[in-house]
Amino acid sequence: MPEALKAVDFDTFLAKYGLEQYRAALVDNEVDSADLVLELSEADLASLSLGAEAVQRIKQAQATPLATAVDEANPNAGNDAPATPVCHQGHGAHDIYISYQFVTEAKSAERLYESLSVSQAAQKPLCVYFDKLCTQDVSQWKLENLTEMRGLSVIIVLISEKGLASTREAHLKPDTQFLEVQHSLKLMQESVGKESSVIVQPVFMWSRETVDNESFVRKFFPDPNEFPDEPPCHELSPVFADGKAMTIQQTLRELLKLQALDAADGEALDRLVPHIRDLVAKSKK
Repeated sequence: MPEALKAVDFDTFLAKYGLEQYRAALVDNEVDSADLVLELSEADLASLSLGAEAVQRIKQAQATPLATAVDEANPNAGNDAPATPVCHQGHGAHDIYISYQFVTEAKSAERLYESLSVSQAAQKPLCVYFDKLCTQDVSQWKLENLTEMRGLSVIIVLISEKGLASTREAHLKPDTQFLEVQHSLKLMQESVGKESSVIVQPVFMWSRETVDNESFVRKFFPDPNEFPDEPPCHELSPVFADGKAMTIQQTLRELLKLQALDAADGEALDRLVPHIRDLVAKSKK
């Protein structure tokens, strides 16, 4: 197991994959580090008796490129450090950032990443920052993602009804996607009047359901009044121009002032690509 992965903070790793509630059970079984979780076999998982949901999340963690990324050679090893930060895929700058809740929107985020990556803006391929593939240092993934956001044109925020469950508790325990939303809004505000602007694009992830053999789209529209009017507890939450941190409720109000798109499946996400491509071009005018 790579030394870089052994250095990953255990609690940070558990939070990334929604495994916080299983911490005690893992530690009781002497699984107390990220590398040990990633090395669990099928037999190990069965013996731990964590339940189907925990096993699924651990397998997601084991399958993600983040688990193996540090095994690969650093393309810049032996060279002078580049002037521009380089992501794990070798890109020095990105046009688009995809913000999402890992547990609920990982597949949708990956589908959107793939669709955007083969698209072009102004005859140039779009460069998309997708944390599963681009994060260089897994032990510093939060700070690395926030740093990367500062040089972007468009930030896509995927929002689902299930994903917002974490946001409802962001005043009690850190919610990484909500942190990204807050930083996105701050970057957008700071870019007003500048040569290149930052555009934040919310996307409601509706669900497609089947009842009595009939398929329909279950829509939802978040109501900020249903969320705590308290500041989030994340230590990296930003302070805005007025010198204050926005509450969870205030943040959602600001986000929902923006014209949201919607998608219920992969094909619907694919149809958003031309619009997002136009946003990239617009941000650079």
